[in-house]
Amino acid sequence: GMQVDLEGAMAFFNDSIVRSFNYPDDFLGNKDYIIASQSGNVIAFFLGWLIDNHNAQVQDFQKMKLGNVTVTDPNDYIVRSNIDYVDTWTEIEDKLIKLLGGYIIIRHEGYINYIDYLADVTLLSPQKIEFGKNLLDLERIRKGASIGTALIPLGAKLKDEEGKDTDQRLTIATVNDGSDMIRDEAAISQYGTIVKRAYFDDITEPENLLVKGRAHLAGLVKLPDTIELTAADLSTAGQDIAAFRLGTYVRAIS
Repeated sequence: GMQVDLEGAMAFFNDSIVRSFNYPDDFLGNKDYIIASQSGNVIAFFLGWLIDNHNAQVQDFQKMKLGNVTVTDPNDYIVRSNIDYVDTWTEIEDKLIKLLGGYIIIRHEGYINYIDYLADVTLLSPQKIEFGKNLLDLERIRKGASIGTALIPLGAKLKDEEGKDTDQRLTIATVNDGSDMIRDEAAISQYGTIVKRAYFDDITEPENLLVKGRAHLAGLVKLPDTIELTAADLSTAGQDIAAFRLGTYVRAIS
């Protein structure tokens, strides 16, 4: 027999390469970048630049178009650079999603593939998942291993006198009363002191590292609660109802 693997159109981003660049330094004289930075749309500009770069390398059926962008970086302090000639999808993952969160969604209108970068998914499925109806299995998982009540945030590697990276990293000590650690006292009183560390390779200023560190710690103190479920899609059973689709919220009632 023959086996066929199918990929979505988003996989076209694996077919192009991002040449070495340094952001924002390489774009400071770019008119579109100046307009974007003045209006707070630097994320839309950067994703649009990646898409334009992709389109210049591929055939028409592989091309994308920038759609709606609701993810923002209000501080516009993240430095992005690359010397490794990675594929475009890796760059989108590393330089946008991992740093800022959000969802990359592909939207098809006619023969055009629109790329939306959304802070949150906006669509709600009309089909629910309900106990006794189409919910087949549900498992609730609460993992304590990932919780943290104190954090040492570490920024970019420090340079030596010749401008080369050292093994030392930027800390928050200079803007945090001499301490490289931030603490959540309320969480410490509840769970004890659990120290974690996090790397932010693109941050070069201690004030920005402190802001990013506090946001990261706020996520660590929440005991993560995950629900994994299996449900039947009733549209495949002949019922007149919309099918489940990737990129939509589904209301689950257990």
